[in-house]
Amino acid sequence: LSTEEERLKAFKELLDIQIENTRLREDSDAKTFEQVNKILTLENDVLELQLEVDRKTKECSDLQTQVNRLQEEKTELADEYMTLKTNYLQQNNTLENEARRNEELGLEVITLANAKMV
Repeated sequence: LSTEEERLKAFKELLDIQIENTRLREDSDAKTFEQVNKILTLENDVLELQLEVDRKTKECSDLQTQVNRLQEEKTELADEYMTLKTNYLQQNNTLENEARRNEELGLEVITLANAKMV
């Protein structure tokens, strides 16, 4: 009876060891699964961030191109403005000279008319 009890006790301990071993394997498998899942999630995050960086880089490049184009337009408009302003000032000066000349001619006409009447 004692040997039978010892055999049963040894068998129970063996079962306990096997159960513990199975539990440890399951825990290990669960941790491995979690770590693999976490790695995959992180890799996906890295890819998404890289795509975002690529989009932002392209957006930045497009904006820089637009800025360069706008700067060229600004320079062209400034040149055109200066040309128009110069032309305006010249035309204004010509107008003032013509107005003075007309005034002088008007005075001369009045003077000649007065001289003819005398």
